[in-house]
Amino acid sequence: MINADSRFSLAAWLNEGTEKKLLKAIREGNVGIARKALQSIPYPEISGTRGKTYIADVQDEVKELTAILYYISVQAGLDRDSALDIAQGYIRETRNKSSVKDLYRMISSEVLHYTKKIGEIIPGDHYSDLVKNALAYIQDHFREEISTDIIAKQFGTSVPNLCRAIRSQTGITVTILVNRLRVNYAAGLLRQTSLKISEISSKSGFHQVTYFERAFQHIMGMTPREYRKSLNR
Repeated sequence: MINADSRFSLAAWLNEGTEKKLLKAIREGNVGIARKALQSIPYPEISGTRGKTYIADVQDEVKELTAILYYISVQAGLDRDSALDIAQGYIRETRNKSSVKDLYRMISSEVLHYTKKIGEIIPGDHYSDLVKNALAYIQDHFREEISTDIIAKQFGTSVPNLCRAIRSQTGITVTILVNRLRVNYAAGLLRQTSLKISEISSKSGFHQVTYFERAFQHIMGMTPREYRKSLNR
């Protein structure tokens, strides 16, 4: 049990073997291995009274970890803007966490988030040929009319088999994968152009502006208009 007056340390939570597994999984975008490594780590039991200074120490270390994950993801090939968006989101969330256990849980979520993003752009050796090909196809066609039926026919498999393979190997569904790619593309247009929201929605592959706005808010934590306004602050 960790006493309240002890210095929080991520190193005390991650043993050397687990840390190596996690770093390798993150760099390869291997969600399955990352999740297993995280599940093997018990959440700490905290005793005693924890003051604001102690929680602030924890928050500072979590922010340091966020910076490390940002650099790892960029080195792995994730574009800097997307990596920065993720980092800023978790830094904002860190400020709202008031318990150590919640911060540990957030660390796990952040690790998986970065791992999934990297996995979307790096079809690693741990993926089957079907999943590698499907991911590459989705990357090339996410702004077009795309569905599990179209992808399954493209590679001569059934929809259930395709969905099962992608979900089990990447940790996310085809719909979530496509929406993330579209939203990331839309975020780039919001940063780099003055196009109307409806135009950005269409160019990103969304057919309904309302669905685009819901998907954007779910993934980015704010609406497209709020995101654009935040860039000018």
